[in-house]
Amino acid sequence: VAAEAGVSVATVSYALHGGKNVSQHTASAVRKAARKLNYQANISARNLKQGSSKIIEIAVHELDLPYFFSKFSTVAAKIGRGYCPLVLQTGMNKQSVKDAVDAISNQLCDGIILNATGVNPRILKRLGAGRPTVLLDDCSREPVLDTVNTSNEARAYMATCHLIEVGCRRILMLGGDDTPLSDSPTALINTRQLRYRGFRQALDEAGLCEMPAANIDVPELVVEPGRVAAFAIAQRMETEAGAIDGVVCASDSLALGLLRGLREQGIAVPEA
Repeated sequence: VAAEAGVSVATVSYALHGGKNVSQHTASAVRKAARKLNYQANISARNLKQGSSKIIEIAVHELDLPYFFSKFSTVAAKIGRGYCPLVLQTGMNKQSVKDAVDAISNQLCDGIILNATGVNPRILKRLGAGRPTVLLDDCSREPVLDTVNTSNEARAYMATCHLIEVGCRRILMLGGDDTPLSDSPTALINTRQLRYRGFRQALDEAGLCEMPAANIDVPELVVEPGRVAAFAIAQRMETEAGAIDGVVCASDSLALGLLRGLREQGIAVPEA
């Protein structure tokens, strides 16, 4: 391009980057030469030279449902300022989260946004290799990385209060974690614990007892466990008169799976 336009390589660089040290006449000649030669800048080489990839890596649990994570990733794609998002799906699996961050640490990226539920943030900080990192829903008492949290406890409390207000008295929580919260500043606190605490608070205030989640195993906050749990719930509704009249789910995915499973059992919600 420099040879075609009769200028130096440095002048071509200035002209194509909108530099103020190049006259309009020269800049026009450079652009004309670039078009003639069908010149395309090597973005990777440019970013490597500048020490920036213009890539933000985003690791979230799931993308197959049109709610929080998929919506978040869509918004992140409009991040602007020349940055592009690279989105990874980890599932509700802390080993997958670790593997994703470990993979990220071997790539050139300018920052990381990560849903880190169940993974020690100190491990993530080390794996992140010093890159700017923002966590989603890190509930640590003393965060070691920047984090954006949702109101886990308050939302579960509100959901439970709603069921109580519409007349439910035998309420089960699906996907909650009743493990007591540790007072240690370094203890891991997960969203399921906080959501269970909000659920429990609402029941206590109403003088109600929770329905035991016997034989209902929910290892992950995704769709299929919710669907499987629906079969156990439906069976209890058939064999125990008035056993359950309300369910609070610890995630949208579980709720969708539960609704699907109940429908397959011929139980309509909210008419049940």
